Amino acid sequence: MDNDKMLNLVLNGYDVEMKGLSFIARSPLAEVSIGAMEGYAAHLDMLKCSRDSRQFVRSVTVAPGIVSAVSDSLALREVFFKAHLACCCELLDGWVLSMDLMKSEDLYRYVRKRIATEVEDDPERLFHYYQKLHSADAVRASQILKLVGVFELDSGEARQLSMGASGGNKDVESIHMVPRMACGDGVPGCAGPSVAFGVEVEQPRHVVLIDNDSRLQELYEELNTGNAGRLLAINDDALSAFDELEEKVLNGEIEQRNYVVGIRVDHRMIDDVRGFFSKLARIIQPQAEFFISVGSGNSLDEYEGRLRLMSELFDYLRGAGLEPLRFVLHRGRNLAENRDSPSFGHASIATHEIVHCRLEKNRLV
Repeated sequence: MDNDKMLNLVLNGYDVEMKGLSFIARSPLAEVSIGAMEGYAAHLDMLKCSRDSRQFVRSVTVAPGIVSAVSDSLALREVFFKAHLACCCELLDGWVLSMDLMKSEDLYRYVRKRIATEVEDDPERLFHYYQKLHSADAVRASQILKLVGVFELDSGEARQLSMGASGGNKDVESIHMVPRMACGDGVPGCAGPSVAFGVEVEQPRHVVLIDNDSRLQELYEELNTGNAGRLLAINDDALSAFDELEEKVLNGEIEQRNYVVGIRVDHRMIDDVRGFFSKLARIIQPQAEFFISVGSGNSLDEYEGRLRLMSELFDYLRGAGLEPLRFVLHRGRNLAENRDSPSFGHASIATHEIVHCRLEKNRLV
């Protein structure tokens, strides 16, 4: 992608996200949603203590195990609002905006101009903002699971396995980010109440990154050299990597995994769902979190393949007696419209669907 195309993608991507932010800031749910972000970890703890997560999930599903972003559920809308604010905390990390500007329909124009000016002054900022869009989408997807109440594993206890991990930034950092919005008055340059955006990154206990892209070989060698004891990067296909990990588990070199991740994966990575879970079961703990998402792909055929994978994963897990959730984050009357109309974010970067499940090892073998 040349710089002109990347800049256009960045500006259009931020336009979409900022229009969502200003919509939330003007909504009746603004106070409760923004308030939750001021002490986000405490807010998640409060949700755990104050509601039955299974009952909440049942209340927001449109069909057994299916959560749709087009649902008219007010409770689900609040979840998505907070997840979008979390996304914006990463997009605007270090920024301070006045509440008046956040509520304004001109917010996206202000942000667009600021980014364009930064990139003009320092062209290296372009890739920074491009990465931010990808990272922020992963933040939003992971926070949806936490806000719904189906994911409760602390990062510090995560023995993670990430497939299709590319450079690993989204897997090691983005999904472990804790968003924060600090509201106050008297910030220089802001008239009246303002909001400071930021994120903190919690460290997972150990991460295994898997990707078979040969261009990553040198990077993965560097990661293995510089992160011994905290990270293992394997430049191979998933099933071959599982064999290697099984041997390492048996030899006591690494612990069994309790968190399995695939962020906007290529559907061709899992061509045999039953065989995939059979091998995966050998390297996970008795229970493990499972979080797989897909995006738009590079063509309509690829998009169809990605949605087919989500159906196969969901159906297999239900057939195994587990309770997967499938989050449908697109809207449209047909496949092409769905691909062009994600519920959140820019179509080419957004998460379109998520399958989450708490795996039970003995049901997969």
